[in-house]
Amino acid sequence: MGLVFASRRTAIEIEHVQMILGDDGYKRIDKKDVKPGDIVLYINDGNYTHIGIIIKVEPVILSGDFEFTVLSQWGLDGEYIHLINEVPETYGINHEFWAEKKEY
Repeated sequence: MGLVFASRRTAIEIEHVQMILGDDGYKRIDKKDVKPGDIVLYINDGNYTHIGIIIKVEPVILSGDFEFTVLSQWGLDGEYIHLINEVPETYGINHEFWAEKKEY
């Protein structure tokens, strides 16, 4: 999570994600509202397991859905650019989208 919340400067354990989302004013958003820079949280067995930054959103005309490209770090391994469901099985296939609240 250090890639997403700490500019790659430190490691942050996934169990702190709820606190960070609340403290930093993030809000959960619908898939249709996702934009580059928003984050995706992966869920497996009801627990958050992984986080990434959305870097590209493309509509898929035939299905009426979206294709998301994500930047994330896999544990202590490197950083990867991948499609949203191209992650290790242990991260799970369920996910939520979050964005920073913008106060104007």
